[in-house]
Amino acid sequence: MSADQAATLRHMDPDRFARLCEWERAFGCTIRRDRDLGTLANGGTVYGPVRQHPDLVRRALCHRWRGRVLTSLEQWVLPAGAFGESAGPV
Repeated sequence: MSADQAATLRHMDPDRFARLCEWERAFGCTIRRDRDLGTLANGGTVYGPVRQHPDLVRRALCHRWRGRVLTSLEQWVLPAGAFGESAGPV
């Protein structure tokens, strides 16, 4: 996970992020070898589209998606962070 991905995860779902940080403390082992998750997130920047579309973030975090997903193949672009950092899945 990159610093930007960690910062974005913390912004999108602070409770889940806090649980991951607690697991690091409980197990005495960090996800990254060189720093804990909180420090990693502190060095990152939240992806702009996440800040610009909080309504979509809320919907994406629901257990069940409600509503349509509208796209146009001519206008479609990869989502923020997709394949750009080679840091693995979030």
